[in-house]
Amino acid sequence: MACCGYIAGRISNTKALPSEAVKHIIEKTDGIPLFLEELTKSVIESGMLIDTGDKYELSAAFHTFGIPATIQDSLTARLDRFPQAKQVAQLASVIGREFSYSVLASIPGEHQENLHRYLNTLVGAGILFAHGSSTNMLYSFKHALIQDTAYSSLLKSARKSYHKLIAESIEATSPELVETQPELIAQHYTKATENEKAIPFWLAAGLRALQHSANLESIVHLKQGLELVDSVSDNSLRVSFEMQLYSTLGPAIIATRGFGDTEVGDTYHKLGELPQLPGNKPHIKFAVWGQWVYSLVRGELAKAHSLSLKMQQAGQDTNDAEILIEGHWMLGDTLFWLADFNTAQHELEQTIELYNPELHHTHAYIYGQDPCVAAHCYLSCTHWYLGNLDKAYAENAVAIQLANSLHHPFSIGWSLAFTFMIRMFGREFQEAKEWSERTIAYCNEQAYPFWINAATIVHGWATCMLGDVKCGLLLIEQGLAGWDNIGSIIVRPMFMGLHAEALGLGGKEQTDNALSIVDKAIALAKEHHEVASELDLHRIKGELHKKNGNLIEAEASFRHGIALCQTYRSPARKLQAATALYQLLKDSEKKQEAADMLKSALAVFDEGLNRSIIKEAKALVENSSIH
Repeated sequence: MACCGYIAGRISNTKALPSEAVKHIIEKTDGIPLFLEELTKSVIESGMLIDTGDKYELSAAFHTFGIPATIQDSLTARLDRFPQAKQVAQLASVIGREFSYSVLASIPGEHQENLHRYLNTLVGAGILFAHGSSTNMLYSFKHALIQDTAYSSLLKSARKSYHKLIAESIEATSPELVETQPELIAQHYTKATENEKAIPFWLAAGLRALQHSANLESIVHLKQGLELVDSVSDNSLRVSFEMQLYSTLGPAIIATRGFGDTEVGDTYHKLGELPQLPGNKPHIKFAVWGQWVYSLVRGELAKAHSLSLKMQQAGQDTNDAEILIEGHWMLGDTLFWLADFNTAQHELEQTIELYNPELHHTHAYIYGQDPCVAAHCYLSCTHWYLGNLDKAYAENAVAIQLANSLHHPFSIGWSLAFTFMIRMFGREFQEAKEWSERTIAYCNEQAYPFWINAATIVHGWATCMLGDVKCGLLLIEQGLAGWDNIGSIIVRPMFMGLHAEALGLGGKEQTDNALSIVDKAIALAKEHHEVASELDLHRIKGELHKKNGNLIEAEASFRHGIALCQTYRSPARKLQAATALYQLLKDSEKKQEAADMLKSALAVFDEGLNRSIIKEAKALVENSSIH
């Protein structure tokens, strides 16, 4: 590789060639010096590269350049020496750089009678390599340029005809390839301009890639199909293709770019805009689901609430368990952020009750994540806010176990993320740090930016709280920037609160900055009605005022937080705010009142007694001199 790069560089008069151009040239020439020199000269002289003075850069037309005439003439002459075998080489070039005897033999034509002899001639001439067993002989062109030459020597009409023959042959005789490489058949039908036949195979390829969590590959296949749909003349068939392609594309984009990416919104908007023709109504549920999740993550909670109710009503009207399962967890998720925790609990439990693993495990691939895993995740958070701490951690454990049993990577990402989230709620710094690290490691492997950014923020916060403020703040800021880049607004107020709390560990200047951030976080939470995030922000604001010596403002913030938690019935958040108020007032004349409020907040807990927020509050009550 280095030697080839040196030759290409020498020909370009030592001006640096783009690495992509060098790689492409080497692949085309297989590193053969003569071919390499000719192709490099051709690329430079063709205008496919832009001369910037000391180096070359790619132009938009780079990938369209052809074989230089000098090489093409030489390779064409080699093929022309074997006129009868040339047709086999041409047909094989349409199949690809590598092909099997069985596929070539299955294609009807004059070549069939003497196929073995023609192939042996091409091998003997150094045009093809042969390898494999006698029962499954494989062939490959010795050089990519030979394949290109054979392919380009065909008339366009002949190419199209061959592509169609190859696609039909594979489809008829190779069920294994149909199942494992539908994109191969799709490519041949596409090049044959048999678009109505190509689209179902692009769809199958996209779905298969999605089921194997090859999300980027899935997106490429599905977009190839979408590029062809306008050519379908039958309106019903065209709409059916679009519905299937868009509904499969949505989960792949979500996994790779996050729920709030604008392309997610565009995809599900287009799906929702398609006409409701007879037989396509089931696909409307995907449009509603996609519009809901996009609205939720973009902070449009009122719209998300309306869409979740629409989904649930559709399930009730049709008595469709699939739609009801999704509708219940959609509503439970939305109500959690709106801080209607009791109703959220009911909806999430309905999801779990209706879910049958044998019947509904495919939801993970249809909607992007398993609904029962998601329901257990949100039920763990809901129980935590309601003060059912043991139940919260138990639900979290079930989510992890179920996600792992399903072997669905994005659902596993869900379960890992909610594990560090409830540790963050409970201010269990070491566990939050460890679980966020695990989430980052796993989701980096899978390329899930939504979970990576959330985990980076919590990891940074926990790192700060454990003493490494400088490193932790860098992580928080990195995660927040990533969160913004993927279009996520939901949870941002909570994450801003973590940022403010971490900044508050510094000096007065940083604390002033932290107060500004927490005020913005409260305003953002109010703007989007994200009450679940707001509940703890007033406690954080109070702690920052306390650090700055603004004790009156601190007390007011703590009291406001307690009242808000009381209104929205969150004993856990109320206990945290009451603990902070008592610590502020324990040496003042208001000690008795603060102690009574703390004892009252603590009295409602009958589980989770070994959790840190309970142990801290109990220790304060026991160490006080007031009974």
